[in-house]
Amino acid sequence: MTVSQKDPGETTLALVLKRQDYSENSQIGRLMTRTRGRASVLAKGIRKPNPDLLGPLDLAQLGEATIKWRKGDSLNLLTRWRVVTGFPGLRDDLNRFHAACHVTEILHEGHRDQDPDTARFDLAVETLAGLEVSPPTSVAAVTARFDLRWLGYAGFAPMLEGCALCRKKAPEKAAVKISPGRGGVVCSSCLQGSTPGLIPLASAPRRLLLTARDALIADAVALSVSDSGALAMRAVLDACLENVLEKELCAARFLRPENPLSQKASDELE
Repeated sequence: MTVSQKDPGETTLALVLKRQDYSENSQIGRLMTRTRGRASVLAKGIRKPNPDLLGPLDLAQLGEATIKWRKGDSLNLLTRWRVVTGFPGLRDDLNRFHAACHVTEILHEGHRDQDPDTARFDLAVETLAGLEVSPPTSVAAVTARFDLRWLGYAGFAPMLEGCALCRKKAPEKAAVKISPGRGGVVCSSCLQGSTPGLIPLASAPRRLLLTARDALIADAVALSVSDSGALAMRAVLDACLENVLEKELCAARFLRPENPLSQKASDELE
């Protein structure tokens, strides 16, 4: 369907989730817009000098986008693009960049086209800004905060304080077992026979998850997490996200401290 030239389009803040070149001077982008949710756009001529499209589009950019929405067509027209910030600090550190890729992947895989969710959009922007200034030891906490709050907004927050089935509170210093399919901690009384997919979680990383979830972004940036703590947290978070999204997330594997590819890349960066 063609778009009327008289249509000025709609202007909204947007995050770039994916982008690919299309012909010599154009790009196709997958955006998360604040007012309409996820959207695919064609940016004609964005890779050449253009007063309206100041590009090219790049991953995890936050920009002001004017979009002409095409009814009955999944590819809309981006007529104006102004970068608000590219979060340049994300590209100064590989751990930060991997975490940013994780955030954009969740937005891409966990949302539908033209299904607005301003709370999770704002959460993503706040998280990327926090990651941009995070020291290496706090990236895990800032990312965990995003994951848990994103799951909470979606209605799938794992119960960490106590049993998800009987609501019995777990002792603060107790190790627990997490069942993503049953909604979080499952106590020994509620375990019936074999429960597949149980994840053991020690008391220290459980407290870290709770602290990160409830923290302001500035406090999460200041929250230091060891490699062992980050590994335990990611085991729970990845399982919970995969249970909801019904697929493995590609970027998540680079957030696990023991990952040899991540370590090799970090060594090369240094």
